[in-house]
Amino acid sequence: MKLVIGLALVSLAFGSTFFPTEKDEVDLVSTSQKDQASGRIAVPPPNNLRKIFSDVSTYFIRNVITSLLASAPIRNGGIVNAAPILNPVASPIVNTGTAGALVGGGASQVFFSPVRINIDQASQLYVPPGTDGRIIVLLKNDGVGDFFLLSGGDDKNFFIQFDYAQIQLGPGQTLAVPGRIRVPHYANNVVSTLTIIVQRRTDNAISRRQVYIRTKSEPGEKWAPWCTIRTVTRCDSYLDESICASRYWNMRAEIQDTEAGLLSVSIKPDGRFLGEDFIIGTNESIAVEQSVSCCTTGVDITAVDVRGNTATCRADQYSIYLSSGDVAAITLGVILLILLLVIIILAICRCCRRRKERSIKTAPIPRSKKDQA
Repeated sequence: MKLVIGLALVSLAFGSTFFPTEKDEVDLVSTSQKDQASGRIAVPPPNNLRKIFSDVSTYFIRNVITSLLASAPIRNGGIVNAAPILNPVASPIVNTGTAGALVGGGASQVFFSPVRINIDQASQLYVPPGTDGRIIVLLKNDGVGDFFLLSGGDDKNFFIQFDYAQIQLGPGQTLAVPGRIRVPHYANNVVSTLTIIVQRRTDNAISRRQVYIRTKSEPGEKWAPWCTIRTVTRCDSYLDESICASRYWNMRAEIQDTEAGLLSVSIKPDGRFLGEDFIIGTNESIAVEQSVSCCTTGVDITAVDVRGNTATCRADQYSIYLSSGDVAAITLGVILLILLLVIIILAICRCCRRRKERSIKTAPIPRSKKDQA
């Protein structure tokens, strides 16, 4: 395995030495001023020899990465080991609950991928048979600025390629990269799993995300995803501004879209969270967990499905959230209380009726005037 990795790195170094560098082949692509982010994207070179080498080396490296990902275990429920957590929980966590148990072991045990991979709402994740589709990948760099290799493939061979195989991102920059999908006419009502891989050039750190591609017409449902807050802890004695920044409270929510499929989940204030690497387009329930600074009273969770329907829920440390067990216990208690009241009322009515019957039987019989004489 080490020999294979070494050959991949040697081929990459050979290409960068004997062919033009990326600095001579990039165009500036700016994004919206709102995000104040820009990215540099590598243009496919006109040199045929360079193009052949680039295609071969990219194909070789992608196969190496895919084999490594298939054989190596993935830690922390699918979160790829790469850059360290951006919001480390190095300080004590107060009121450790369900969410806190996940990060309470120390920040060094939790790692997030250096590049966030999301899908734009304009993408076509429902592609009817015999047609072509377009997928737009949103890449946000949460690590150091660098060049990145971008590749993708699915288990049904519907995905063709991305428009660019190499991109350049600075810290905090976001870039949209289109890709093409082609579904044959015989593939009806099939679900294909597309795997997107982004590799950082300097240290080979890998980011990965999976997407469901469905070969049928997009459903017309208008129901938004549902969001349920399951667990929220409180800071209590750590609200003072002098210490709140070093203390955290934890929240856990469950999100699901049973129709079109879940597209994205975001949290404001912005931050990384456990569960952000769910399979895009899934109909299964996903768990979202985050540790939040005690200086922040609450966070807003926004879920968007493939159709663009949006749902927002708020996790607040001062609100009361009941679990399904608590709701069941309260409901059972109310039912038992109602039954007890009904039994008491019936018992009282019966006692009153018995007293009335007894008073009628024991009452003296009035005598006539003749008997009185």
